Amino acid sequence: TSGYIPLGATIVSDTIADTLIHGGYFAHGYTYSGHPVACAAALANIEILRSEGLVTRVQESTGPAFEAMLASFSDHPNVGEVRAKGLIGALEIVPTEGRDTLTDSSALGALVSDAIRKEGVIVRGIRNLIALAPPLVISPEEIETVRNAIEKGLSSLRS
Repeated sequence: TSGYIPLGATIVSDTIADTLIHGGYFAHGYTYSGHPVACAAALANIEILRSEGLVTRVQESTGPAFEAMLASFSDHPNVGEVRAKGLIGALEIVPTEGRDTLTDSSALGALVSDAIRKEGVIVRGIRNLIALAPPLVISPEEIETVRNAIEKGLSSLRS
């Protein structure tokens, strides 16, 4: 559903499924399980993913571009590690003085996240990293906007 409305599923191994299927009456369920509105949203979302070729676009174009954009920060003095796969990634934020000066209470991710948000880009600050997961429809121009916001956010550590 792309988060428009809650919908979930549970997957179990064949062994567990066989036990559940043949183990007698299984009185279990979730409130609003299989609600028609959530299912309709999911089906509409799947159709959009297919008709707009979003999975292919991410695999062949925007995913590699996003990974390369994040990798461009690997030599930045305030970036300790870059992690990215497709349109999900994170930058470990380190003090200008180096990783050795990190403490449990540094919370540099939150500081950089706040600065990036002031540039109009939402990232998640988690301890000493920022996590990014842009929408599947992100454009190359928007990836550049994210890059510029991260650059300004990182520069906030030096001011």
